Amino acid sequence: MSNEIEVRVDNTKVFASAMDTAILRALEAVGIDIQKIAYENAPKDTGRLSQSISHVVNNGEKAVYIGSNVSYAGYQELGVHSTGYKGANGGRGYLRPAVTDNKQRIHDIFYNALKG
Repeated sequence: MSNEIEVRVDNTKVFASAMDTAILRALEAVGIDIQKIAYENAPKDTGRLSQSISHVVNNGEKAVYIGSNVSYAGYQELGVHSTGYKGANGGRGYLRPAVTDNKQRIHDIFYNALKG
């Protein structure tokens, strides 16, 4: 009796494809989730900033980008302005807390997507 394993079918490509699909599904879920939290965190003076928050999944980089395209979004996030303006949450921001305060949620999304 031998301890050798006989490989009859190479499923490497199938496995890699399934992993890629699961990762992209997780990135999309994280994007939706964190976008919603950033929306809730954003200041709501006119609502323009919160309504502009969106996300994009970059398939090639296996990354999700969440942000805003309004000109003052950076001032709100970083609390930096020549007038001394503190920004959203006193300069704490709305995007960074959406991620840093929800690391476990992000972990759980990836865990659930990849465990199958």
